[in-house]
Amino acid sequence: MLLIFVALPSATLAIPELPKPGTDLDIVKAIDNIINFLWPIFGAIAGAMFIYAGFLFVTAGDDVGQIKTAKHAFVWGIVGISLALLAFVIPWIIFSILK
Repeated sequence: MLLIFVALPSATLAIPELPKPGTDLDIVKAIDNIINFLWPIFGAIAGAMFIYAGFLFVTAGDDVGQIKTAKHAFVWGIVGISLALLAFVIPWIIFSILK
């Protein structure tokens, strides 16, 4: 099921046609394509972390260790979303400065 969450956004946002070698290859376009490919994967992994953390919270009961594990999973889900946003925004800022 996780494969569906990871592969489906990548398949729907796939590049329609790759440029032929030796033609107009641009480093900015290449970096943009890589980021656009990785963006849904980071989002799916972070979303899975939130689902996992919610499952741990619901099933924890009075187990302090499992609640602590759920809190850590939630925090790492936030870190994952933050990194995904930074991976998307930082190149945009750099390219806008260089133009």
